[in-house]
Amino acid sequence: MATSKRDYEVTGLGGLGKWKRNGRLGKAYVIPKDKDLQHWRPIAPACGDPAVMAQRRCARAPNCLITRFPRVRHFNLRSAYEMKRELDQFGSLLQKEGCSMAMGRCYDIKEMFSSISHSFVKDAVSELVMYFEKRGWRQVRVANRGKLCQMSKTTRREEGYTTVKLDMLHIMVEYDLSHPYMMHGDVIRRQLVGIPMGKTTSPVLATVTCAMAEARFLSNLGADRRIVMAWRMVDDVSIVVGCTGEEESWERAERILQSFKSIYDEELKLIRKDEGAHTWQFIGGRMYVMAEPVQVHFIQETKNCESFAVGVRSVTNPCRTMRVTLISELKREFFGPLLRGCGTRQRRRP
Repeated sequence: MATSKRDYEVTGLGGLGKWKRNGRLGKAYVIPKDKDLQHWRPIAPACGDPAVMAQRRCARAPNCLITRFPRVRHFNLRSAYEMKRELDQFGSLLQKEGCSMAMGRCYDIKEMFSSISHSFVKDAVSELVMYFEKRGWRQVRVANRGKLCQMSKTTRREEGYTTVKLDMLHIMVEYDLSHPYMMHGDVIRRQLVGIPMGKTTSPVLATVTCAMAEARFLSNLGADRRIVMAWRMVDDVSIVVGCTGEEESWERAERILQSFKSIYDEELKLIRKDEGAHTWQFIGGRMYVMAEPVQVHFIQETKNCESFAVGVRSVTNPCRTMRVTLISELKREFFGPLLRGCGTRQRRRP
């Protein structure tokens, strides 16, 4: 702790947040993965980290940058709602390019946090910061209260905001990756590979790292980038490449999809999930790739969709059961909060 505090003060991070005197190291533990109980996910909580205030403010700065990074340069998706407009535009663009069909893949990026190399993360942050510095941006103002962030081309301070200069992001990332200490029983250990799962900076660093790799991939495609579109939500990514019925076009699409598998850090593993079909599950919905004319659709699904369908088929009057179920769901969603609010009692004033 003394070494971390000394490095924290020397690097000048104290201007972003005070060092917590009552801070402590998190106790590491593992939990089984919900999709595969044979594998475990390591967790290193950092709620009591002495530098948690500076970490929270610095985490909002790169998040502000990546949201303002042009969408055509990366695949990061903030919400499933954004896919609707992009899918319509992409289908029209493929038709203008003369494509009559498309090939799609869906991957799961395994071990994103625990296996990614530190050098890969540092290079990605440097590329992102350099992109905005070339365009004249100098700092990100982070609100002391709330989630508001403002980018500025000056170094002027503003009341109610904490100034995070772009060159300070390099220092914060270097400090986070070089001081990932945690308690393992009664022993203090340091994580040498991967990003600590539990810090506020970890999700945004993983997002920035993948986004910069995707930017390099699209840049290397040249003119072929017009027939490529992809969407990534954290560690789930879907990519669609337009093509025609000609053999040369098929080979080009296959070559693009094959090169996509190696754009991320070599320590990360991409597991294919689409099983070679033209439809697959993706972020709570289902993707559909159709041909002649080429179309790409995304249909949102509910968690109990399959069990609901099985229940409907097992009854004698499916229409009535479906109607009753939908009415019950609507009552619970819309009238439940109102009833709970009416049932609360107000405290009497003395």
